[in-house]
Amino acid sequence: MRLRGIPAAPGQAYAPAWRWGEPRIHDSGVDLSGEAGINRLQVAIKEVKAALAQKAARLEADGAVPEAGILEAQALMLDDPALLDGASSVIRKGGLADAAVAQTMAPFAELLRASSDPVFQARAADLEDVVEQVRRALHGVSDMPPPPEQPSIVVARDLAPSQTAGLDRALVVGFATEQGTATAHTAILARALGLPAVVGVGGLVDAVKNGEPVLLDGDRGIVVIDPPAQDVAHIAGPAPLTADAEPASTRDGRRVEVGCNAANPDDARRAAAAGADGIGLLRSEFLFLGRERLPDENEQVAMLEQVVAAMGDRPVILRTLDVGADKPLPALPQPAEANPALGVRGLRLQLLRRPDLLLDQMRAALRVASTHPLRLMFPMVSTVDEVRQAKHLIAQATRDLQLASGAARPMLLGIMVEVPGGGLLQPGDQRPDPVPLRGRPDQSRAGGTGRQPASRAPSNDRSGRQRGASSRSLGRSLRRDGQ
Repeated sequence: MRLRGIPAAPGQAYAPAWRWGEPRIHDSGVDLSGEAGINRLQVAIKEVKAALAQKAARLEADGAVPEAGILEAQALMLDDPALLDGASSVIRKGGLADAAVAQTMAPFAELLRASSDPVFQARAADLEDVVEQVRRALHGVSDMPPPPEQPSIVVARDLAPSQTAGLDRALVVGFATEQGTATAHTAILARALGLPAVVGVGGLVDAVKNGEPVLLDGDRGIVVIDPPAQDVAHIAGPAPLTADAEPASTRDGRRVEVGCNAANPDDARRAAAAGADGIGLLRSEFLFLGRERLPDENEQVAMLEQVVAAMGDRPVILRTLDVGADKPLPALPQPAEANPALGVRGLRLQLLRRPDLLLDQMRAALRVASTHPLRLMFPMVSTVDEVRQAKHLIAQATRDLQLASGAARPMLLGIMVEVPGGGLLQPGDQRPDPVPLRGRPDQSRAGGTGRQPASRAPSNDRSGRQRGASSRSLGRSLRRDGQ
């Protein structure tokens, strides 16, 4: 059987169908009335924000930085006072928290849907996605059904943006839905994730059985159920991860080191299988997100050891915690700021407000670096003084662990160049620092300001070349963070 829909994301896939079991909200027995309901709503909002932040970090690790903004925008919706204040008012009048959330946000969704602009119409789905996430969290229901047992094609009536971002690409090779448009955020995320997708397929769910072979053509917007052999002869199907030990090089034979971004141990295993020369950015946020309390030093060591074990003798660069602004951490609430994007976040947050957290991360990193090639990188650095303060803490962490001078592998240190002030720093700025350490700032990552790719700004290219020349003259390495 051949069904037609709307091409949403390019590519073809051939795999068994996995009928998406939409998580259903049921009566969990939780008291959602009165003040108890309001308190439960506040907790649910924090839980959803944490889950969104974790998914956004995964998208960023996969190079889908602009698309991560979709989930960050959803997190901002949760901060809108209209949600909590409006729902609380309904609850105090006798309503239950789950119904109150839907009632409060329904008028806003209708305004978006009534717009003549299809882009605004599609944004109504994001608002409804946020509402359903909160309602599920109120009852303790997961956003995602149990995963398939083998690489499959998702067949569903619809997928919300947050659900699409949560798909495990090792087990999902594409999806088809009865509803949706090519401009919806679900389709945008599919394209960013490299998942072939067809949306708006009438009668899809009733036509496809679980496990039935399906050919998905995201280029032409076609779904073929139990296709003939000749139609799938050119489709490779879901391919397992394979090792690729060959180094990357240019046509004239120049060796190019290629690393991967990672947000968890699974990413590290995929990077190792793909032949990455290392992990250029391990986002330590994965240790903190989705938790009601902050992890201690031993917990961080355990997780880091999983990552470095997956990479073997290849280097891993751990970025210290970068939260704040568009990356809220429920377990570490912060006061509001007029300009949070360049305010107290990243390294500044830990130096100014929670140096104890930074010391925990440093001690965990030093312990792992004593037996593995782990390096440490500080985010959102604006001044040389911030680096000096961080190095003083590294010295303190080293003393705390009583590491003998020759007993551990030196841990290389560096910074991320990602804000205007950091862009003016040069590697030589760090040379006169008198703090005795087992490493030095010799791992820098160049990037743009805000969320704009550096390659769009010629001035960034010029400053990048200048930093490169300075780095080579000092024997320091400079790495570029690609999209």
